[in-house]
Amino acid sequence: MNYLILLAAGKGSRFGANKLLAPFRGRPLWTYGYQVLKAAANAVGGRVKVVSRYPEILAEVPEEGVFSPESENGLSFSVRAGVLSCGELAAGDKLLFLAADMPFLTAETVQKLLKMPLSASEEDGLPLAACAWDGEETGNPVVFSALLREKLLALSGDRGGKAVLRDCPDRVEKILCPKAELTDVDHPSDLTEEEKKG
Repeated sequence: MNYLILLAAGKGSRFGANKLLAPFRGRPLWTYGYQVLKAAANAVGGRVKVVSRYPEILAEVPEEGVFSPESENGLSFSVRAGVLSCGELAAGDKLLFLAADMPFLTAETVQKLLKMPLSASEEDGLPLAACAWDGEETGNPVVFSALLREKLLALSGDRGGKAVLRDCPDRVEKILCPKAELTDVDHPSDLTEEEKKG
């Protein structure tokens, strides 16, 4: 089973407000990532989860929402809530995480990650994880083999999946995608500049 988890609980401290609810091209920022995950899940199979502590977001996804009030304490709490919401995992299951402030990511990139063969046992030599890569930096989204469940649950504070990737660098595959897709939103000006382009 593929589990596609949208992390939509961040503070947006650099933005100065809840950036996930900020309007961008006619709809809230967080909905772009959600629609991408829905499209990818429909194409290759999987369940979408939306981890949030904001009622405005959870009200829009009553069946897929995962309430995570502790997420205000750091990214690890959102990751943990997402993992736990998936219940018991089988060896071949995959967990894909996407930050909800990336409006330019495409469903095609997500599908490539989900189609990547990941390890179902420590002995098969396959990658344990795969991440998006623009040729210079790795970033969201990232997909993890179910074998890394306990490492994801062991994260603390504001540490996210990148800390898990660093623990197994020789077992991580990189999926090349356009740099623009990995652009995230940190400041209100990021949205206004893109509005002008669009």
